[in-house]
Amino acid sequence: MQEKLTGFTTALQHRVSYAYHLTRLKMRAEPYKYIFILSHMRAGSTLFVNLLNTNPNVCGYGEAHLSYNNGRDLDRLVYKVKRNLQEKELSEKYVVDKILHNGHSISKELIQNNSLFFIFLLREPHSSLSSMVKLWKHDNEDKKESALQYYTNYYVDRLNALHEYAELISDPDRSIFIRHDQMLENTQSAFYSLQQFLKLDEPFSEEYKTLPTAGIRGIGDPSDVIKQGKIVRDRHSPLLEIKPELLDGALNTFEKCCTKLQSYCTNIN
Repeated sequence: MQEKLTGFTTALQHRVSYAYHLTRLKMRAEPYKYIFILSHMRAGSTLFVNLLNTNPNVCGYGEAHLSYNNGRDLDRLVYKVKRNLQEKELSEKYVVDKILHNGHSISKELIQNNSLFFIFLLREPHSSLSSMVKLWKHDNEDKKESALQYYTNYYVDRLNALHEYAELISDPDRSIFIRHDQMLENTQSAFYSLQQFLKLDEPFSEEYKTLPTAGIRGIGDPSDVIKQGKIVRDRHSPLLEIKPELLDGALNTFEKCCTKLQSYCTNIN
């Protein structure tokens, strides 16, 4: 009985809190704008969220695991960001989510909303697939081969979905393309291009404050590297051996997707 009462009280508190949140949204003088990082696993999206957060006009915490069909889903995102960042209100201009899986989508109708901005973030397949397998510790060789097949299928399907999104958006004023290597090796150029793209007065920084969600699986990168509060470039992790038939297919998909994104999006200078 006590457990049921506690659950009812918690649910009621959540409903009251969310109703208050919706009321506050209506009172906001300037509606929020939204940044969606459209990417895939192990592309550096957790680091990217942290780097975006170094600008005082941007806030996010990681992967919200939402699909977006209408404005009510955008309201839910703001609510989740507030709760996960442990903030009563968000004074920032942009609210961030990252979407890494085809199971979470954005409707064709909402994509046309001018308050939505899209950052396409890609990483080449060999390092991406190696990182996926290593993160989930598939040590047994048979399991490793099975995992590589699974992650390759995921990677190819995800990149195909990303270039379809780019075609649907078809607006370089609201979409920008950046590769993982550009973020690490040409960071200042990437920062400048993002600042211009988002029309922000203040720059981004390579050093960030660790978020309350740092290291939590399902939200972002669970490794300790993300907790260092800065870009870590001197990581030398050996790549796994991947069968050519898997790697070649993934590389072909990556190159085609890059070509598509370069034609539909703003590119890093």
